[in-house]
Amino acid sequence: MKILNRRLLRELRTHTGRYLALFLMIVLGMYLVVSISGMAETTIRGTEEYNRECNIQDGQFTTFIPLSSDDIEDLSSRFCTIEEIFSVDIDRGEDSLRVFKVRQRIDLLMLDEGSLPSSDNEIVIMNLYAERNGIHTGDQITLEDKTFVVSGIGSVPDYNLTVRNFSDMTADPESFGVAFVTDRAYDALVSSPGSSSESYTYAYKLREGAEARSLKEAIKEIDFDYKTSGNEFLIEYVDRMYEDKTDLEEGLDDLNGGKDDLNDGITEVYDSVSGMEEMFSYLGPEAGEGYSELMSGITELRDGAEEFGNGVSEFDERIREFMDENMEEDIPNLESFYENKDNPRIASDAASDVLLKRLVSLVAGAILVMLFAYVISVFIIHQINEESSVIGTLYALGIRRSALMVHYVLLPTIVTFLAGLTGMTLGFSRIGVDFQMQDIYLYYSLPRLATTYPLYIILYCVVMPPVISVAVNVLVIRKKLSCTALSLIRNEQKAPRLRSEGRSALRKGKGFLRDFTRNQIKSERRSVITVVSGMTVALLIFMIGLNCYVLCNNVKVENIEDISYEYMYILKYPPKTVPEGGEACFAKELSVNYLDYNLNINVLGIDGDNPYFDFKTSGNKKDIVIASSTAQKYDLHIGDTLVLEDTSEDIGYAFTVSDIVDYSIGLSAYLDIDEMRELFGEDEDFFNMVVSGEELDIESGRIESLTRRSDIERAAGIFVDQMMSLIVILISVSILIFIAVMYLMLGVMIDRASFGISLVKIFGYRMREIRKVYLDGNFYAVAAGALIGIPLVKGIADSIYPYFIANTAMGMDLEFTPLHYIGVFLGVILVYLAISFILTGKIKRIVPALVLKNRE
Repeated sequence: MKILNRRLLRELRTHTGRYLALFLMIVLGMYLVVSISGMAETTIRGTEEYNRECNIQDGQFTTFIPLSSDDIEDLSSRFCTIEEIFSVDIDRGEDSLRVFKVRQRIDLLMLDEGSLPSSDNEIVIMNLYAERNGIHTGDQITLEDKTFVVSGIGSVPDYNLTVRNFSDMTADPESFGVAFVTDRAYDALVSSPGSSSESYTYAYKLREGAEARSLKEAIKEIDFDYKTSGNEFLIEYVDRMYEDKTDLEEGLDDLNGGKDDLNDGITEVYDSVSGMEEMFSYLGPEAGEGYSELMSGITELRDGAEEFGNGVSEFDERIREFMDENMEEDIPNLESFYENKDNPRIASDAASDVLLKRLVSLVAGAILVMLFAYVISVFIIHQINEESSVIGTLYALGIRRSALMVHYVLLPTIVTFLAGLTGMTLGFSRIGVDFQMQDIYLYYSLPRLATTYPLYIILYCVVMPPVISVAVNVLVIRKKLSCTALSLIRNEQKAPRLRSEGRSALRKGKGFLRDFTRNQIKSERRSVITVVSGMTVALLIFMIGLNCYVLCNNVKVENIEDISYEYMYILKYPPKTVPEGGEACFAKELSVNYLDYNLNINVLGIDGDNPYFDFKTSGNKKDIVIASSTAQKYDLHIGDTLVLEDTSEDIGYAFTVSDIVDYSIGLSAYLDIDEMRELFGEDEDFFNMVVSGEELDIESGRIESLTRRSDIERAAGIFVDQMMSLIVILISVSILIFIAVMYLMLGVMIDRASFGISLVKIFGYRMREIRKVYLDGNFYAVAAGALIGIPLVKGIADSIYPYFIANTAMGMDLEFTPLHYIGVFLGVILVYLAISFILTGKIKRIVPALVLKNRE
């Protein structure tokens, strides 16, 4: 056994390139799996711990006016713990901050550095916003002419994804962030003239056994008197909603007032005339009779007025009863209600985002394992065939089969073990998991998470490669050692049958190289299949990365092309008339459940002549026009049914897709504004969104959110930046795996053909002709495999891509231009030519004397 083991280093030196390629291929595969899976596990487990420490909400709801202390106490005793997380948006010109009070029980603030605000002039800034805007602890920022000192930088779990609105396609931490101040500082900001309307949001933490649905119904049943809110815009808005009732009430009041005035006037006349009886008696009998008739008429008038008053009172009573029954001001105080799973700031958080990436990495790992097994089998079979005479000699000298098996298994097993260990180490290093985590930290507001080392990943890396190597080696060697020692010494091989047309061509001297090349490929078909299979697997990984880049780039380009307005105002309390220079729209957020994710679709009611949405709606309530991004996301076509749900009311709406229009910004759909008003029970002049080409004069208290063209343009470019590390690693690793597999397999093919190459050199064939037989033939196989494989893996990548972005409110434009396909194909050919050039040197080193070494 010692004699055998002395051969291991010589074997390693002799085939350094072969083992190095195998080593590199496994290292890259393990690095890819570990870096992505490790990132996913770090994110999932880290955010679970982070959410637990910060006592993350179970959900949240928003009301038009704050709940009373009695209401909160009642809800808390029945369902949950509730905490106010009221906020106000402060516009800072190119960006804005959503300011909160420091939380006490739910969704607690976790600091990366600094301290909580201890005075009214201190503020804590969200980490992503601070990083993008170059803000540090100790810096000063101005909000509404008030200067604050940054006392700390941190994050909260209910704003993992810092989107301004739930329907926003992506977060833009540079232009929007959250901040926290003391209670008194917050109250001062709320009352400042430049702040937006305050949002009355509550976080809840359900008690054991309580249900979110029951909580929502209980909130809806709470009496709501909007006039007690003190919000002039809300009062004016609701009064306008019930303008007819108000007018009728005022008319009844006027009627009652007229009735009272009439009674008072008649009573006054009666009292005045009744005192004139004595005076009329002095004027004679005729005057007395006239007086009697006058009093009789006044009495009748008084009785008639009383009867009229009774009628007016009865009319008033019945009309008011009718209004109470049919014109009740039934405005639910509940504005929105979200469970965590439906909250895009939480349900689309980092942990849920990487679940699919972990799955993809493990699936890719399984594919790579199969590739490794096949490559190793080809590698080992060639090695055993090459060592056949040595094995036979040792076998004949009495070396036991088990000893031979251990010897030949040892070196590839050690190499694959070290390769797996190296790949795992690189995967968990700063260029692995930490590198992949940069995408998370660039996009999500999270504290720095400690790297997690899951046992299954460690076993996957250090156990799986050597186990595969041992299994393949044992199977191959066992089969080889079943032969006799003499056949092993002679290295007997099954001779490939030469086709009759090949023999004819050989005799005639015509087409010899062509037929020789074809038979060479046929005899090496196992290696050719491995090359093409490895190329296809590498191309699939490459295509996922390229798809990612194409998607992000298409979003960036199309968003800029599709936006035609400069300003978009979402109004919480719209004015009675459309501001001058603006176009009125009706916006309502409805949701779609897809792949267990609820995403909001922004349904817009528009006029037929709206210059900023230059397309026609169907004109009825049953048909809906959808944006191309929505169609791509949900694979919708004209004539399909789209079901949208109003989660706050638990009402579903089914529409038929009547048209698909080019629009890529977020997920949106369109109805005629008049039909949409009727469908959702709004007044004929209702609107809550205004788009314009210039900034409008709208009171800040009416505005829920403001989106500028520059915001969308900046957000469109964020995708490429956020995904760049994943794009780089997928494309780079796939290319290197492709190079390693191709070099290894083509090298094995050259080694196998060394006897034939030596022989044709003796016959005087030139290098160009030898290349044509032993390398150029593979070129056609690789080229054909690429032509078939590229569209195939593109289709596979496109089919699985919806799962990658299932929780993102964006379209899925993965369309390649012809240049993309041509570029990938030329890249494959270029890699092959480079490896072919390297292997040409190997062919040159094969000497004619090799034939003599193989004589029997």
